[in-house]
Amino acid sequence: MEDFNDNHKKIRKIFSSSFREKENFEVGESWQKGTMKKIRNLKPLSSNQRLFVIFEEMCWRFAFAASLVLAITFSFNLEMETQREYEVSQVFYEDPFDEFLDEPLKINR
Repeated sequence: MEDFNDNHKKIRKIFSSSFREKENFEVGESWQKGTMKKIRNLKPLSSNQRLFVIFEEMCWRFAFAASLVLAITFSFNLEMETQREYEVSQVFYEDPFDEFLDEPLKINR
């Protein structure tokens, strides 16, 4: 903890002296060129986080597509289920179940 306080005091001293001297500091024309050159020479940040961001975006797109497919499948299945129920009821109304049961008995007679 003492080391932290020591470093904190040093940094504070540097910042306060820089703040006091900012009025006397003159910036030349070459400062912007030199700064931009240093920025251009910086290496890119690590790509580990970039890979995670790409994976996260792909995961959300897949989740949207999967939910869309589920919704379409559910609505199609619901429609087909009501159609099947209608067809089954039509079969029973057109050909009563009693005739279906009596038919094997007629064959045996």
